[in-house]
Amino acid sequence: MMAVVGCGEGQGSDVRDWRPSDHNNAEASDEDSSRVPASDRPAAEGDAIASVWTMQCAPCHGGSGRGDGPLSRSFQGVRDLSDPQWQSSATDADIASVIRNGRNRMPAFGEALSDDTVTALVAHIRSLARN
Repeated sequence: MMAVVGCGEGQGSDVRDWRPSDHNNAEASDEDSSRVPASDRPAAEGDAIASVWTMQCAPCHGGSGRGDGPLSRSFQGVRDLSDPQWQSSATDADIASVIRNGRNRMPAFGEALSDDTVTALVAHIRSLARN
């Protein structure tokens, strides 16, 4: 999640530890932080991968992978997947392993996602690289 895709280790005093129940249930707030705006959804991708990214990845990593999704406010250290330095240090196998097995606060999706879906997500993450 690899010092690779996983969410970072750092926590501030006002940030609590992530719990598995947090992934699908955002804490109540004035706004619905579990929803990612349509403008943050990946463009020009198959509906299936766009849906997986929007529902499973973007709440923490954000639509553009910068670690600024609506749930990132609750967890410090969400990985910026668009960072060129990280992109050059992470292999596709590392990224796939984190998606399948989880790391730190990122949950494992190995049982829930097909190999083809994981491969497509890795390709999407690669497309997020900033120049």
